[in-house]
Amino acid sequence: MTDAVLGVGIVGCGAIGARRAAVAAGDPRCRIVIAADRDAVRANEVARATGAVPTTEWKDVVDHPDVGVVVVATTHDWLSPVSVAALEAGKHVLCEKPMSRNSREATDLVAAARRSATIALRTSWRAKNRSPPRTR
Repeated sequence: MTDAVLGVGIVGCGAIGARRAAVAAGDPRCRIVIAADRDAVRANEVARATGAVPTTEWKDVVDHPDVGVVVVATTHDWLSPVSVAALEAGKHVLCEKPMSRNSREATDLVAAARRSATIALRTSWRAKNRSPPRTR
C-alpha cells in the first residue's frame, strides 16, 4: 500500500460533478486538483469548495500532469469524447451514466480503455434500484 495521494480532476461541475468532487475531497487519499465547467461560476464554486483550480476548458483537466483520475460528469454529448481523451492521456476515468449516446461512442470508449493501462468505470444504479426511473 502506498501513501500517495491521487490527483482528481472534475469535468462538469453541476449537481453530480459537485457531489463527486465533495466525496473525493473528503477522502484523505484524494486531492481535487482542477475543476472544469463551461459555466465559470460552477467551476469556481467547486474549486472554492475543494481547493482546486477552476477552468472552463475540459482539456485543461485531461492535460494536467497532477491529475491521475478524471471524473466525467458532463452532458451526455460530452461523456464519451472527454472520457476517451482522458484515457488516451493515461488517466483513469469515472464516467457518469450513460457512458455514451450510441453504440459507436460506447465502442470507441471501450477501445480506448483497452488500449490504455488505466481503468474506466461507468457509474450505475444503486443496488436497491432494480430498474431505471420512469420517464415522463
